[in-house]
Amino acid sequence: MNQYAFAPGLLSQDAAAFYLNIGKSTLNELQAKGQLIPKKIGGKRGFARTDLDAYIASLPDWPGAKAEADS
Repeated sequence: MNQYAFAPGLLSQDAAAFYLNIGKSTLNELQAKGQLIPKKIGGKRGFARTDLDAYIASLPDWPGAKAEADS
């Protein structure tokens, strides 16, 4: 068990894909398009959760979301 009360600031590729609820291949596509860029610290790379949250916030709303919520 983790001895700290906070989650890591950088997420691995597997954790980032899980966080976004996408597959690793989709995450790789987003990297290739420059939409998500991993950070590097030491010999490791990871995705900042703040970058993942910003990506989520940049996504368009689901077209039928309001109509579904109203019913």
